[in-house]
Amino acid sequence: MVATNPATLLGFGTWAAFGAGRVLVGLDVGDPDFDAAGDTGGQKQVTLTEAEMPAHTHVQNSHNHTQQAHTHVQNAHSHTRGTTSSATGTSTLNLARGSGTNSGTITVTNTTTATNQNATAVNDAATATNQNTGGGGAHDNLQPYVVVYMWQRTG
Repeated sequence: MVATNPATLLGFGTWAAFGAGRVLVGLDVGDPDFDAAGDTGGQKQVTLTEAEMPAHTHVQNSHNHTQQAHTHVQNAHSHTRGTTSSATGTSTLNLARGSGTNSGTITVTNTTTATNQNATAVNDAATATNQNTGGGGAHDNLQPYVVVYMWQRTG
């Protein structure tokens, strides 16, 4: 239970620190994981696979997705397609000039009437879906270890 090298405490031998960060496991010739002194294994952190997680269910409650009633508004407006002079033959509408000598200007205008479109409220029910996951399988549960001979004085 002290950090002093045993050579200093006992006055003999050469000693080295051993098993840093590992627990000691007594040798067990009947278990292949622990059947030889000096064997090591285990790990500090284990990430479980889905198959190793406990079997469980994810529950989603039934609920509604609601769309409020509303109106899409389109204001009345005009579209002017262009102006043409029949005297010069210039045309932004590609109008053909006739053989006459009359002159004048043509303006083409389309008027659009306002159309307001009502959107009806839609309530979509979402069905609950319960999803099962996890396999409940075993996983390794060993601390980092080193196998040692252990002796207990009995007499």
